[in-house]
Amino acid sequence: MPQASAGAVISSAAQIAAGVITNTHINASAAIAASKLAGFVRSNGQGTFDLATADGNIVIAHNLGVVPKHVMFIMQLRGALTGSEMKSYGFYDSSGQSFVRQTDGVNTNIVGGASIGWIAQDGGAGTSFTLTVDATNLTIATVKQAGGLTGTIRFVWEAAGF
Repeated sequence: MPQASAGAVISSAAQIAAGVITNTHINASAAIAASKLAGFVRSNGQGTFDLATADGNIVIAHNLGVVPKHVMFIMQLRGALTGSEMKSYGFYDSSGQSFVRQTDGVNTNIVGGASIGWIAQDGGAGTSFTLTVDATNLTIATVKQAGGLTGTIRFVWEAAGF
């Protein structure tokens, strides 16, 4: 089998699948590489959600055709304080979900397990976002906490599976 020199640039997935690229860092057989690469799919998008809406769901058609193994959900809301923003960076893998958030002050929290996001003021009012996935949609349940907030969040998402 032809081999590339160590440190060679991989120029295509087809080269890996065909077993053309091998070095000290990559030594994949054609069968393994083809099965892993052939089924990998990724999708992303953006949107908005009005926090004045009652508790409910954000439903996003991800168009992967498979249940996602990884999801990233990032959102932002302009805060009441001048120049402030509330942010949340959420991550999901098939074993659970977690997020990092910043309130409209300077408080930052890392939270694991229950939700993919949380938008909140320092005083506690906010909305939690909990993700469920299937082969068609990302469904994000929204639940107001301590009266909730108003305003429109902006979000971006990415989902991947194989």
